[in-house]
Amino acid sequence: MVALRLARDKTFLTGLVFSAIGAGALWLDQAYQIGSAMAMGPGYVPMIIGSLLVLLGVIKMISSLRNAPASAFRLPGLRALALLVLGAALFGLCIDRFGLLPSVLGLVICATGVGVRYRMWEVAIILFVLCVISGALFVFGMGLPVSYLIRL
Repeated sequence: MVALRLARDKTFLTGLVFSAIGAGALWLDQAYQIGSAMAMGPGYVPMIIGSLLVLLGVIKMISSLRNAPASAFRLPGLRALALLVLGAALFGLCIDRFGLLPSVLGLVICATGVGVRYRMWEVAIILFVLCVISGALFVFGMGLPVSYLIRL
């Protein structure tokens, strides 16, 4: 009976997914050298993030065991799932050919169709903020050329 309740509990399933992703990241991170906090290797940050995901997942699973009422788990709408996958695929396919800013545009347009109805000015603000932040990070933070932002 407890196993059936846990299988339908959103909090427990969320913790299980977090723990599985974190454990997968830790498993894949074995091939990289970790280093130390003073001299970080390429596996240092993935190891920290994977460990935090496992810890967060365990905390979520324990908290679901303490809470008596189970919240029913429902599958997300297929339209939302398709739009999210399409947005991620569109971003990955367009970034090399068209640059960062058109790729962000396609991703934001796909993401706005997922659920809540956005007004046009809200989408414009989200798009502007994401383009400015990502452009600044890539050009000023990473030192990439400005031509990386838009390619025609």
